Amino acid sequence: MKKTFQLHLRIDRNLMESLQKQAHDQDISLAELCRQKLKGNSSRDNIEIMVGEIYGKVVGKEANN
Repeated sequence: MKKTFQLHLRIDRNLMESLQKQAHDQDISLAELCRQKLKGNSSRDNIEIMVGEIYGKVVGKEANN
């Protein structure tokens, strides 16, 4: 894939740290992670978010019991 453009962004430090952690966890570069997110290849991310929300609700219910 030929890369012909550069994109410069200013983002919050916390977001940057989160993106770096995600890239490290997925064993890919930060640039590749950003490319994937910009392409809309985030169905996996959406699934992970939904599972996290479900897990949070289940753990929250167990903690209240």
